[in-house]
Amino acid sequence: MPPFTSQLQELRQLLPIGLRQALQLLTHTQGDVAAAAQLFKQELTDLVVSKTGVERPVAEQHLALANYDVNQALQSIRAELYTLTERILLRYPTDQAQALSRIQLAIEGEIPLARNHWVEVGELQKLNRPQACFILLCEWLDYQEWEGLTDALFFHLDLVVAELRQELQQFALADTLLAMRVRYAALQMRYATASSEKAHR
Repeated sequence: MPPFTSQLQELRQLLPIGLRQALQLLTHTQGDVAAAAQLFKQELTDLVVSKTGVERPVAEQHLALANYDVNQALQSIRAELYTLTERILLRYPTDQAQALSRIQLAIEGEIPLARNHWVEVGELQKLNRPQACFILLCEWLDYQEWEGLTDALFFHLDLVVAELRQELQQFALADTLLAMRVRYAALQMRYATASSEKAHR
């Protein structure tokens, strides 16, 4: 029979703790269930504080409400501290494409937008300015990835440029995109003229 049999049962009725960890704590506290329970709570509190940076009383409160489920406590703390967008960015710190996709899905989950594959421009009026800017730029980037940059230069570029200037203050990028469109259109005209002249010779 393992040591501290009755204490093990008592401790595990009090807290969601594994058998091995419970036995380690009881061994450390020489069978004192209350001391083992307190030590367990302190260890979880230390872990939550290290992962979130909150004060100990905050961590203790959320752990108690979550019945000392660390993952649930972390989720409730992050929901309290951060917006949904911030939580998504924290979840995908190195995968920018995934983060952008998740944020876009979150926005459209709250405010459904009519689509004909791509979002109808008029639908952006349902959103606030930051949301509309975000969705428009995501759509443009997705279009550029699917159709190529040259086609994207003629896909709502005037709206994209306006958002880059007004919302993001990315003036150089906006000017570069417009210059690229002008240059590409000029090249198309030149080649079309050359082909027409050649055909009439």
